Amino acid sequence: NENRQQYYLHQFASYQPDLNYHNPKVLEEIKNVMRYWLDIEQWYQRRVDAVPFLVEIRIVSEDQIQGCTDVNSYNCFRHDKTKNLKETYNILRELGTVFEENKYKDQPRKLFLEAYTTLNDTIKYYSKHATPFNFNLLLLTRDVNATEVEKLLKDWTDVLPKENRTIWVTGNHDNPRIGTKMGEDMIDAVSMLSFMAPGNTVTYYGEEIGMVDTYMGRNYKSDPRNPERTPMQWNSNTSAGFSNITKTWLPVNPNYWDINQEKEAADKKSHLTIYKSLVELQNDIIEDSNYTTHILAPYVFALKRANHLLVINLDDRDQEVNLTKIHDLQATLKVRISSLNAAVTEGDEIKIADKLWMRPRSGVILYNSAVMNTISILLIIGLSFLHSLI
Repeated sequence: NENRQQYYLHQFASYQPDLNYHNPKVLEEIKNVMRYWLDIEQWYQRRVDAVPFLVEIRIVSEDQIQGCTDVNSYNCFRHDKTKNLKETYNILRELGTVFEENKYKDQPRKLFLEAYTTLNDTIKYYSKHATPFNFNLLLLTRDVNATEVEKLLKDWTDVLPKENRTIWVTGNHDNPRIGTKMGEDMIDAVSMLSFMAPGNTVTYYGEEIGMVDTYMGRNYKSDPRNPERTPMQWNSNTSAGFSNITKTWLPVNPNYWDINQEKEAADKKSHLTIYKSLVELQNDIIEDSNYTTHILAPYVFALKRANHLLVINLDDRDQEVNLTKIHDLQATLKVRISSLNAAVTEGDEIKIADKLWMRPRSGVILYNSAVMNTISILLIIGLSFLHSLI
């Protein structure tokens, strides 16, 4: 710092100094910031970024990695003294005590934590008022197979304590968009996977309409993550409706005239309408966290949960899928949700004895209509009974 003529630690930008959480005054000031917003907002939710970097040892002297000679490179040093320290968990628990103060204990409040670290270290971040994001689905790639998808799900859910809920993330400001890294034909299928898996889903803006990364010209190359950070595409007006000026801080994707919220909301079937259907589906099955996975072919993955069956063809070729490999299915299922590129559509009946024809890289969610009809009848009877009592 030029004014103080003193050095300070910053693991990110120079205008983002690392705070000294060993100092009780610093910790109390952060608590006061939380209290300030708790007093203003009825529903307090915050995303806490880069959690593993919160705490450092008091005297920082990192060891250089042998054979790495660039002393100015962050990657040439071991960071066991500035990252993933056990004291970080203590700091978060201390911050959580604010939520237990009498003034706020009945107020909805939650911290969502971003932690790029090992699975075991991430699970430790769970607490009464804090939940880490699950980034396993960010590891999906263009050529992923069914076994790898199953592993990404089970690696997390198999070690997650039953009292905790998963928050699935398929995209964020640090990673390429789904349509870019996996292909636009996989946008709906990946959304289906995140909503059918047990837990909740966090959506990065624009994924619900199928936005893709934007090409960056020579003037926008300062950060390699800029392509997935371009303005939200609301409509086909100037700057996609995000701004009334023609030059935004990052360029609007040239496809905004075709991919935008207004256009997709008006379409009977679009990425957005499929997304809305998935939200309704998740609300219906949210309480049932039990699920089973099935490898129906090397590139055909299935997930069964709460009388619903998700089938995804990850292959670049058509697949005839044998659903009889999955036990306890009814003889006939109905299509509840299908991807834009699927060979079937909502309401179609699928006989399990027949093979399900799936186009390349498509997804479909089937359900047991008999069970759903029974639930609807019982609900109507229950409401009628309550009405008669009133």
